[in-house]
Amino acid sequence: MKKHQGKMYDAIPGSAMVKAYRYGQTIEITDAPKSKQVIEVLPGYRYKDLRSGKIKKMRQRTQVRSDNIKSIKATMARLRRLIGANFNGGRTELWVTLTYDSLMRNTAIVYRDFKVFMQRVRQCDWGKTLEYLTVIEPQASGSWHLHVLFKRTDGKTLYVSNSEMAQLWQHGFTCTKRLRETDNVTAYLMAYLTDVAVGADKAKRPKQIAKGARLHLYPANTRIYRASRGIKKPLVQRNFKAKILADEGIDRDADKRYKRNYHHNTQEITITTEFYNINGIKKGGEGHETDA
Repeated sequence: MKKHQGKMYDAIPGSAMVKAYRYGQTIEITDAPKSKQVIEVLPGYRYKDLRSGKIKKMRQRTQVRSDNIKSIKATMARLRRLIGANFNGGRTELWVTLTYDSLMRNTAIVYRDFKVFMQRVRQCDWGKTLEYLTVIEPQASGSWHLHVLFKRTDGKTLYVSNSEMAQLWQHGFTCTKRLRETDNVTAYLMAYLTDVAVGADKAKRPKQIAKGARLHLYPANTRIYRASRGIKKPLVQRNFKAKILADEGIDRDADKRYKRNYHHNTQEITITTEFYNINGIKKGGEGHETDA
């Protein structure tokens, strides 16, 4: 049993059958869900919470995607693995933000504009060998913008001025930057895409961060990300945990872990996930156009 964020959790046993994802410098291991009954369904669209004894009304319709937080977190987990499998920072990559100069609340228009933008990009010499991963991001105002990770596949340096990128976009402000190879690109971008900065004070101290707050801004059925056909999927395998660690030459104690709890219908489900840093990168599987 080990401590994580002030709580004590059991490690996944070495004898457990697990699902492992390999992407970038990371092995992510997840055990089978463990569940317990926490709700008793009653007539008249009501249920009893077996932990508190309280009787509550059921929601008869999902209004926003955050009502099913399990689904959106699973999407973000897939996005995290895709980033880790394909982007490491450095001279062949760029991170671009595409915004609108007026309020934009229609995601269909955003993706239509992105498609036209990519057609212009492909006409540039530097755009002919690009792979991309784009993520749509909501603001508290209800307006949308896009983040795009670009990567040249020919090994050449990818340099595009921000003014050129803005001319290609044509809808508003753009920000073009390079992420350093020394950065943890996946952790940095996922924090940026899911957390919300709040409460800047007059002393210009760092803003407080509301962890995961942006997840609740996504409406139901939003396609959060898209990827080009050359984006590689993480390698996935099912095996005993001890066998996976042995094959990778990983010390079983060199990990960090956490537990996730979520409600699904009448059950509370717990999944334990462990992350291991690895040396060297194995070639991932071929990807395809991905929507979520």
